[in-house]
Amino acid sequence: MKILILGGTNDVGIHLVNQLLKKKQKVTIATRGMHDDPFEDQVTRIKIDRYDVNSIKDAFFDKKFDVVYDFLAYCSNDIKIALNSIHCKTYILVSSIAVYEDEGEIREDFFLPYRYRIKMGEASDFSYAEGKRQAEAVLSQIYDAQKSLTIRFPILLGEAKESNLLDYYVDHIVHEQPMYIDNMDAKLSFFPNQEAGRFLAFLASAKQEGVYHISSKGNMTVRQIIQYIEEKTNKKACICECDDAAPLNGMKSQTLYLGKVNRLTFKNKPLEKWMYDLLDHTIAQYM
Repeated sequence: MKILILGGTNDVGIHLVNQLLKKKQKVTIATRGMHDDPFEDQVTRIKIDRYDVNSIKDAFFDKKFDVVYDFLAYCSNDIKIALNSIHCKTYILVSSIAVYEDEGEIREDFFLPYRYRIKMGEASDFSYAEGKRQAEAVLSQIYDAQKSLTIRFPILLGEAKESNLLDYYVDHIVHEQPMYIDNMDAKLSFFPNQEAGRFLAFLASAKQEGVYHISSKGNMTVRQIIQYIEEKTNKKACICECDDAAPLNGMKSQTLYLGKVNRLTFKNKPLEKWMYDLLDHTIAQYM
């Protein structure tokens, strides 16, 4: 298959490309060319400005793809720019649980993009959550004839420092620095970047359409994370009212309903099978 990835040089994108290359797919990465990737001559690269209409038109006017993954759609205009110029059989939108305002167990139908009021605009016109809602709404209403999948990810974590939000908590506890935390007991959903890449690659040959959740089974609170770090480092967290806000602040208690994705053949790891290993890896960088 001929596959285009808009973005693809972040941690999840790297894992996705690795999985696709293992499956012998023909992969094209379209980015601004600001970051290196490890793929050498295994992929085709196209330099674009993802948010410029003419840049996208010029880059893709004579190309067709079987699957397009879009890591860079943050608003209504982004979907329009992409799908007015890029021709593909299946378009996969990387979205987020940020689209939900609900707490507790969340089902896919708690946010229905085909009923949501569209507001055209740039990413700077919206919050991150509203921008993702708008992207989903435009995809499902204006481009409803396009076969598509929307994947709503929870909090994604990886070993690389720039993609590991846990690093903040380990760093601050080890160095006894104060932290402001506003959601110690929120039950949070997580998924590892490597598994996110594997799941997205799995979807390349899937026949499904519509919206899907993916998450590790189970959840964890910031309090549990901090207690584990304290136990492993023999240090005490300093939590107080200060200007140093923790990266998971504002996240609500949300457990993603996985009944839909569980009907697929993809098997993912429970949270405890990888979270503590990642915490141990992160702690080891400071000990």
